Amino acid sequence: MENLSLKDEKSLLRNQFREKRKLFVAEQGVAALKALHANIKKWQLDNSAVDDQICAYRPVGDEVDPCIRPLTEMFFPRIDGKNLAFFRPLTADAFTANKYGILEPSPDAAEPFQPKKGAVVFTPALAVDSLGRRIGSGLGFYDHFFQGAPKAVRVGVVFHIQVSQNPLPAEGWDQLLDWIITDKMILRVSRRSS
Repeated sequence: MENLSLKDEKSLLRNQFREKRKLFVAEQGVAALKALHANIKKWQLDNSAVDDQICAYRPVGDEVDPCIRPLTEMFFPRIDGKNLAFFRPLTADAFTANKYGILEPSPDAAEPFQPKKGAVVFTPALAVDSLGRRIGSGLGFYDHFFQGAPKAVRVGVVFHIQVSQNPLPAEGWDQLLDWIITDKMILRVSRRSS
């Protein structure tokens, strides 16, 4: 993608991978999601992550749904300015839509995340690569959160068609993933110290 700025290159890749995901979900989404959930469960058992605080997200559109436990057993992000704060909803319906249409835990019916405890953060992405780079929505919320939570285990959750065969462009503030889980694989991608 010669002659494109990094910002334009990322924007183009977002559009390409968003379209690939949309077509894939329409054709194979149900079976792929079932296989992906099986891989999430396997990863949790193999990595002793069953008792950690599990942070997930509520999917938007054809985004992968990483939720394999009851909603009240996981923490979900809430946007606070330019930051993400994770909360565990006290009931399964204790969510409200934010300005982006993303469901967040309701402020008056949620327990806050404990930053000093172990945590696994299932992270949304439009594209990931084998170096642990990810392209998200472009707002930087997860990159900023990970800067303040360096010990959190970062797990990109995507369909296999969202894994780029080429290295993705990265900027200085982009935070690496530790693992990628898809419907076809579980891959350790980063050996960063945590």
